[in-house]
Amino acid sequence: MKIINNYIKFYYKDLNKFKLLKRIHTYYNNKINLISTNSLNKFYQNHIEYSLSIINLIKFLPNSKIMDAGTGGGFPGIPLSIIFKNTKFYLVDSIKKKILILKKIIKVLKIKNVYLINDRIENIKQKYDFIISRYLTNINKFYNMVRNNINKKSNHYLKNGIIYLTGVKNNEIKINKNFYIKDLYEIYKKQFYINKKIIYIPI
Repeated sequence: MKIINNYIKFYYKDLNKFKLLKRIHTYYNNKINLISTNSLNKFYQNHIEYSLSIINLIKFLPNSKIMDAGTGGGFPGIPLSIIFKNTKFYLVDSIKKKILILKKIIKVLKIKNVYLINDRIENIKQKYDFIISRYLTNINKFYNMVRNNINKKSNHYLKNGIIYLTGVKNNEIKINKNFYIKDLYEIYKKQFYINKKIIYIPI
């Protein structure tokens, strides 16, 4: 949190929301596998800090629309929605049980800027400024899956596009001239972040 605090000033109530988010995940993870059970021991690093690492690349503008594709336990969408309160986050997952728990989470945390969609990504027709995700599938496959869902008109200092969190080596990514890759280990200097990257693909 100290690292992320260099980029965004936290309010006390925001820190409490992150603490409560861990408690809720710990409770519900016994009922449905929202996240890896082992990762609960390092919840703030593996899920909060990692989700908010996107702040190193971009700060989302008010009223922009962000799709979190294959959100699972609500990452990276929910932590980002706590920080960017005036940005609209659309969390998409095909598993209804996960969406129902996420509905309870955003109600308890009193998050007003998150919208839940229970559907397959391939069925989504709406346009978004950015599409974010982590570990969903091969980045090249993911690009082809969502590229038609990106709004061509950009308002951010970065062109609209895909922001993808992944933990693979560079030689596993088919690089082309449009890919921008940021190595998170260079920022955080923690073992967890070895090989973890943000991949940005503009429209």
